[in-house]
Amino acid sequence: MRLCYNYSRKTGCGGVVVRNSAVFAALICAAFGFVSAQADDCPALKRLASIDLNMAAPFPLVPVEIAGAQKLMVLAPGEPLSTLSEQTAADLNLTPHMSKLMISQFGKSDQRMVMARMKLGNMNGASIRFLVDTDLRDHGMNGKVAGILAADILSNFDVAIDFSTGKMDLFEHYQCAGKAVYWPHSTTVIVPFRRQITMLPVPLQTMIVTPQLDGKPLTAIVDTSAVHSTMSTATAANLFGIKSDAQTTVHKFRSLRFGEVSIPDPEIQIVSDTRPRDLTVTGSNIATRGSELNLVLGMDVLRQLHMYIAYRDEKLYLTPAGTAPAKATN
Repeated sequence: MRLCYNYSRKTGCGGVVVRNSAVFAALICAAFGFVSAQADDCPALKRLASIDLNMAAPFPLVPVEIAGAQKLMVLAPGEPLSTLSEQTAADLNLTPHMSKLMISQFGKSDQRMVMARMKLGNMNGASIRFLVDTDLRDHGMNGKVAGILAADILSNFDVAIDFSTGKMDLFEHYQCAGKAVYWPHSTTVIVPFRRQITMLPVPLQTMIVTPQLDGKPLTAIVDTSAVHSTMSTATAANLFGIKSDAQTTVHKFRSLRFGEVSIPDPEIQIVSDTRPRDLTVTGSNIATRGSELNLVLGMDVLRQLHMYIAYRDEKLYLTPAGTAPAKATN
């Protein structure tokens, strides 16, 4: 499922010019014994694509081309599997085939997958696999949402997302740990995340972080496909002494902190543990998913952040949103 991109540059491998992907260039360097100084010298980031997000919905939408058709997909870098809606697969004449996996992460079970050509920015991929999503909700977008773009595709890159300007940039993996933030910022924090295995035999992983809410450490999912941040009534009662008999209530907390980066007065939806799944207001997660998870971080919180996701290092670089991005060298 790797996406390839058009790339042409001098590699620094003894003057050799490699006209191919950066990954291939690195293999050529290794094969011929050339020593790269990139990791020590910390060069500029290598941007592969810059994509304007559609922010008209309550969550970010990514313009893509699938099987030659222009579509919009929900940006979900914390979710494991990319999907296409059942209607989109039918409209594009994509033939579903049975997978060996039983998928149940989106509130239903399905074993059907489709394969299609995909263009993301200036990158092209052939035979990209998508789960057939039988229950995709587009939150009033009149059927414009074709599916979900998730980590199985995005983790091939480092991903920078600025929700305030509606911009997503894809980069080669950056070798200099701790130095990936390229935009002007006053405060930055590096947040380790882990990618919890949710099923076997193939590891499907969600992005798990540990922020502090009103000084209490929580285990949270990063979910850009969720409109609202949520927690269960059990978590609210046990950790914060907040009790409610309503199926859904909203509580304003003092602060949500990732180290030195703080979001003041976050409003968290408290969702009844017995609330039917089809009434959930989140994207593909609910706050009760997984016994150790007690918070879903949705777009109401995440849009206040500018983030850089280093999947390979399992690091999330965060700054407050609102600063203009700097240019990274191509």
